[in-house]
Amino acid sequence: MTHHEHHVDWRVLLFYGLVCVVVLGVGAVVLYTYFERQTLAQGIVPEPLPKVMVITGSPDSKFVSSWVGLMTKADFSPTLVPIERVDALQGVLVITNIATLPEKVAGQIDAYVQDGRGVVVIGAPPRQSSPFLDLVSTDSGMSETRIQMAEAASPLMARMNPGHELLTRPAPVAFIDETPQMIVDARWKVTSRAAVAHYSHGEGRVVWLGFDPAALTNQNDVQLNLLLRTAFRWAAGQPVSDGAVGAPAAARTLTPEARLAARTERFAFSVEKLRGEGTFSVRLTNRGKKKIENPTVKLWLPARVKNVKLAGSFILRRKATLIGVPQDGTVLVMLPALNPNEDRTLKLKVTATN
Repeated sequence: MTHHEHHVDWRVLLFYGLVCVVVLGVGAVVLYTYFERQTLAQGIVPEPLPKVMVITGSPDSKFVSSWVGLMTKADFSPTLVPIERVDALQGVLVITNIATLPEKVAGQIDAYVQDGRGVVVIGAPPRQSSPFLDLVSTDSGMSETRIQMAEAASPLMARMNPGHELLTRPAPVAFIDETPQMIVDARWKVTSRAAVAHYSHGEGRVVWLGFDPAALTNQNDVQLNLLLRTAFRWAAGQPVSDGAVGAPAAARTLTPEARLAARTERFAFSVEKLRGEGTFSVRLTNRGKKKIENPTVKLWLPARVKNVKLAGSFILRRKATLIGVPQDGTVLVMLPALNPNEDRTLKLKVTATN
């Protein structure tokens, strides 16, 4: 009988020992994941709005003044530089009201763009300028009274309400001739001619804006300010992201309905650079009161970044999917679901650059 009781006690001890090992193991994983997330949060390096240098041939014109005012409303601090005083280039270059770029300045700007920097062209581009503007040609005419933003997701339309309209008064404007390389982000509603567009040239990025801020009926439109901030961030080579939820196919392709659902269901998301070379955090949060299906973040990769992968511990990466879309320089980060108040942070590591 004594031997039997001893045998039972040993099995009980073994059982509780195994339970303790499992509990300690789970606890260790939970703590490691917690500290890993804290490390990610503390490692974020917020990127401020880029510097803006406005290069113009008419610094005193009302058109240039209205654009400087609009950029200021969008929280930029533009520096106005007459074309004859261009020296060192910095930030996002804005080119406006210049008939012809001097050869020396054209060479400077072209080298700047080829190095992965961005240019915003406002109105008619300079004639006989440089390779980065070869795709841009314009004619002129009177504008309409409505500009309609595209419904498709793009780096300029990120986080905007699909199809949003800007109201304007008729005014003289430049009209762009579209090319296959361009993506048109906004059109004049009646004629469907482009009003806002963007394209890449080598490693550089070009944004074209074809409306007159002085003709806008509401310069404080939140969507307009968002467009400017996102466009300039993309031109500067910063990461730009948009989000969608819903059916897998709709979320993966960021349909207008899936993007609007992300807003109504309170899906919050962000992409931030981390300290160190080539790492980003992607945060996905459900701030609503019901489960969100297939929360998806689309990331337009920064300039020169060609590929990324999910990094971090298995627990940090659990159930996450990363899909690369090489043709438009983007990746999708997807989860099957987010419960109410659930907050997930994922880590991306750059694996290929130019």
